[in-house]
Amino acid sequence: MDINLILNKINFVSRYKEICLDHNDYENRLRGRNTKRYLAILKKLDENFSYVSKDKFFTLKYEYEAFELNLGLVINDGLVEPSLYVIRNEDWILYNRFDFISEKLHTGFRENFNLPKYKTEAEL
Repeated sequence: MDINLILNKINFVSRYKEICLDHNDYENRLRGRNTKRYLAILKKLDENFSYVSKDKFFTLKYEYEAFELNLGLVINDGLVEPSLYVIRNEDWILYNRFDFISEKLHTGFRENFNLPKYKTEAEL
């Protein structure tokens, strides 16, 4: 299975680029860390979100046939670091932050686009 073909087919890089461009106001970002509030916001999107306090990130896991998909979010000081992990039969197929995945597919991505930032809880 070539995960890069799948990522290209779903326009992963262009979708993530659009998020980065739409949410890039560093000066007006919402500062601080309110883990309980962020978890409440994420649970409105999907009740299965959880917080891993040891690693300080939010996670959402799905299982489909032999696959396990994990979305990880580090949310801190107005920045969002999204990660994607895809595991198939205990074999890690993909595991990286969105910006590193995008860089692998399109060299120069990380030089041109920053991590998404949020100004309000609603924007998060």
